[in-house]
Amino acid sequence: MRKACCLFFLVLVACARPIAPVGGPKDVEPPKLVIQESTPNFSTGFRADRIELTFDEWVVLSDLAQQVVISPPLPGKKSLPNISLKGKTVTIRLAEDQTLRPNTTYTINMGSSVRDLHEGNPARDLRFVFSTGDYIDSLSASGIVVDAFTGAPMENATAMLYENTVDSAVILEKPFYFTRSDKSGRFQLQNMRPGMYRCIVIEDAVPNLRWDGVSERIGYAEQLLIVSDTSTATASVRLFQEEPPLRVINRDTSTYGRVGLKFNAPTDGLLLRADDPALTLLTEYTGDSIAVWYTTENGDSWNLIAGRDTVRVPAHSKSGFLEQHKPGWYDPAAADRNRFRKFKPQEENPSPPPPPTVSQNPLRPAALSFNAPVAVWDTALWQLLLDSSLLPAPRIRADSARPRNLIVEVPWVKEKAHRLTLLPGAITDIWGATNTDTLKIILNVLSEKTLSTLNLSVAGLTPGDAYVLEIVDAKTVVEKRPFVASGPSQSFLFPGIDAKTYTLRLIEDRNKNGRWDPGHFLQKRQPEVVRTKNLPALRANWEVEETF
Repeated sequence: MRKACCLFFLVLVACARPIAPVGGPKDVEPPKLVIQESTPNFSTGFRADRIELTFDEWVVLSDLAQQVVISPPLPGKKSLPNISLKGKTVTIRLAEDQTLRPNTTYTINMGSSVRDLHEGNPARDLRFVFSTGDYIDSLSASGIVVDAFTGAPMENATAMLYENTVDSAVILEKPFYFTRSDKSGRFQLQNMRPGMYRCIVIEDAVPNLRWDGVSERIGYAEQLLIVSDTSTATASVRLFQEEPPLRVINRDTSTYGRVGLKFNAPTDGLLLRADDPALTLLTEYTGDSIAVWYTTENGDSWNLIAGRDTVRVPAHSKSGFLEQHKPGWYDPAAADRNRFRKFKPQEENPSPPPPPTVSQNPLRPAALSFNAPVAVWDTALWQLLLDSSLLPAPRIRADSARPRNLIVEVPWVKEKAHRLTLLPGAITDIWGATNTDTLKIILNVLSEKTLSTLNLSVAGLTPGDAYVLEIVDAKTVVEKRPFVASGPSQSFLFPGIDAKTYTLRLIEDRNKNGRWDPGHFLQKRQPEVVRTKNLPALRANWEVEETF
């Protein structure tokens, strides 16, 4: 079979770029194809050894690898044919190992790769179609690609259609048809032949028209696409990145009594255990990190089992640690986000720092964070002052989710500063260390007039299904309510939240683990469905009613 040709791809023109003449109106017209001087478009029985595209002005080529798409893809080591540019003409030749399939319609989409020389105006709607058979295929398929978690449209995702519908095709084979999505996440394939196709979309980072596993995002249509002249083939695809097997990627075992672990994925639900059954662990989960506190008397080394990983915790001197350690407030500003605060030797006779000041919601208890889990507290040594009056001792309880926190419940007086003093001996941590210094903190209680109340009705629920409702400020989740739907709609009250603009997020929590889970391609598991809604700005001192 004679070598035929198909369109382009390759380098930017590596010559000096002339400067447009000064003065006169700016050129806004795109380069136009001169039909009489170019290889005829929509040719059948295609046997030419080259394709020539001649324009009405001098042109340059740019970003060919991203802009030019040839479907079906060409065989051989190179995904693109050889391309040359001379003046106003682009010439495309197949490489030696690139042969065209018989009785096949090829489409070459050039995107915005051809631009005029001076102003960079791209040629519009530039497609070259030809067939090696007796007719041009005329069917089409389309779809839309969005991020599975955010719902945002995905640009430049590679939508691929396979005649071979087995799952391994996306790993082992090139697709029969492919294209890329535009800024709105939409894609369209034209000049297709009838058939049933598997639609798979990837974020082809390499790019090689093959899915490279968890390093690339992937999505797939639930049903096969039926391309025919009697139906419209469309697909809606949600792109996700599979979670890799959970592994420890960083660890901090440098100090007695605590271990810091960072993982390659969120750690919710991961159970930790010590190889010494007598060892009690306290854990705090934060995204992809876990803080672990422990106490031992003998100082021996031990193993921490974290999923597939075993972390060796070396022997440390407890007595040496306690010589330097003093219970006190936890200062998150002094700690790296993925590590845990180092305890430093105390200076002799240091000047006392000013007490920290925090804003306190009048409708909620205070969450006080310490530099270690507190085991015992003596409320007789806790003093709460309002102006100069001593208030009754607060109610205190441990925070089961965050061992470093104590929850303090007080009948707050709005718009007043509450001064909390912890006298020496007020707290004792898990290592038996008691505060020898007086600890102070100022809680500035806000006015309810500065806050808002959200009365939310969530509709369209499936009774008995699990969901997670989140109120999000930018990327921070400020409220989280896991629940099982008791009916098709359910109401929620969020009193005393900051008057801001929020996004509502509802996760269909299929596995009931309290968080969003991506899909798994080979297990045929789609990502959990997420629905979002942007709330209008909440107004201070207002109760706002919304339906989701």
